[in-house]
Amino acid sequence: MTLAPRIIDIPVVYEVEHLPPRHRNPQRKFIRESVQIAIRVLDDEDAPVSFRVSPNAYGLHAAKTDVTEIRTVDRTHWRPLTKGWSGDDSELTADYVIAEMIEGRREINRPGLSDWMPNSAVGPEEIAAGRLIESGREAAIANVMAMASKLIIVGDRIYKPTSEPVWEIVEFHGGAFIKATNISAVKGTPSAESVFPAFFYDRAIEQLLASGVRRRSIDNGEAVSGKIEVVRPDLVFYRHDETPRFLGEAKYAFTEARRKMGDQIDSITAVQLEAYQAFSATIRDNADPHEIATRWRVLVDTVADTETFGHFCKSAHRSLEAWDRYVADVAAEQSLGLLA
Repeated sequence: MTLAPRIIDIPVVYEVEHLPPRHRNPQRKFIRESVQIAIRVLDDEDAPVSFRVSPNAYGLHAAKTDVTEIRTVDRTHWRPLTKGWSGDDSELTADYVIAEMIEGRREINRPGLSDWMPNSAVGPEEIAAGRLIESGREAAIANVMAMASKLIIVGDRIYKPTSEPVWEIVEFHGGAFIKATNISAVKGTPSAESVFPAFFYDRAIEQLLASGVRRRSIDNGEAVSGKIEVVRPDLVFYRHDETPRFLGEAKYAFTEARRKMGDQIDSITAVQLEAYQAFSATIRDNADPHEIATRWRVLVDTVADTETFGHFCKSAHRSLEAWDRYVADVAAEQSLGLLA
């Protein structure tokens, strides 16, 4: 259903450089001007709830709710605006936020300026006389319109864009645990064995168990932080692509294998040489990653009993295991009809 946008007039503060009449030196002033903005209004059909998550998945400490509803519109996820004060991240109603905008108390009223600057602002009439040297008006209004375009109203809440909730395995000294978070909050480069789409909680738990965490710690909640409920699996967009990492590690393995083969050329068997040549051919020809994995695995099997290749085989096993998990994830998604 098409709903009329919410039209409101809000004060916007920007900075100018102005030369008053009969003055030699220009003055910098803050100007407060009324600007009309439009905020999209959507219904539950156009902005469906896609996830229900614990607020700490977004670094929030909600005082009045233990669930934050994430909505999805045009492949963009949205979460409710909150007060954002320490210890009180309760959600704000749309009317509350709009009232603050009209009073000039939100960031949209002072794009790029500090909190105190609007307090000294004057009206445009104050610079009607004299000469305007430089004005931040155009940039400020453009910023205001851009910020307004990143807000939507659904029901009695106002929402802003956010990133997708995911499960992350976090390792620390002496253990590991799984937590509900969002992909923007994940530090470093995600891997297929550490970050999982929201609907792969079971697979994340399997990985956690494989790392040595006891089932009892998971069942009693000690090793699980937060929660994610997937309301609309078709709106889960995060897909970890292990391919670039895998190809990079395979190319490095090829370099290592070539060096070790050169060092042990007198003791290399015909079977080992054939396996190496087949693996190197896949790297040289930029073969399909699945073919590279197959040839790499054969090479590892043929040199597994060779002491010189001990570290090579250990690294290869880690890379191939991560690749196998990634392939299994993709296959699982396909079986669920989640991939085209």
